[in-house]
Amino acid sequence: MQIGYSIITSAEQAKRASEFLIRDGNFGGMVSDKEEELIFSEPLASIEREHARFWIAINSNEEVIGVIGINENDVATGGYYLDWFAVDQEYRRAGVGSELLKLAEGFVIEMNGRYINIDTGDNEKYAKARAFYEHNGYQQVGHIPEFYHPKCGRIDYYKKFNS
Repeated sequence: MQIGYSIITSAEQAKRASEFLIRDGNFGGMVSDKEEELIFSEPLASIEREHARFWIAINSNEEVIGVIGINENDVATGGYYLDWFAVDQEYRRAGVGSELLKLAEGFVIEMNGRYINIDTGDNEKYAKARAFYEHNGYQQVGHIPEFYHPKCGRIDYYKKFNS
C-alpha cells in the first residue's frame, strides 16, 4: 500500500488531521477540553507560522493514517517541541511514524533548530511511544508525576541537533 506524506497547507487538510488526532485509538477521550481545543487549532495555525509545521500521512484509499506537528517553543531561540503525533494502529511498526518523525526533525534542522523536546505519558499506555522515542535517539530528561491527571504523569524527552 502506497503512503503519501505532505505538509498541511489547507484548512481542509488541517481539519482532517485534527479529526484523526481526536478519534478513539489516538487521543480521543484522553484529552482535556483545552487540549481538544489545541488539537483543532494548532494544525490550522501552523499554516501561517514560519517556525511550525504539521504533516499528514495518507494511504492509497485517501485515509489519514498519521499526523505530526512541530513548533518552536515560546522562547524562540531554536528550541522546538513535538506538538501532536499519532499513527493509526494498523500502520504502527510499518515505518509511518519513523518517516513522520524524520520530516519533523528535517524541518528543525532546516530552521537551524537546536533541539526537539517531546513529552508523553508515564503510564503503560504510552510505553511503546517511549520506546519509539528512545529508539530514535531521544533521551529522557524529566518526569512530572500526575501531570496529565492523577494516574498519568509526564515524561520529557530531548534530542539535540548540531546548529
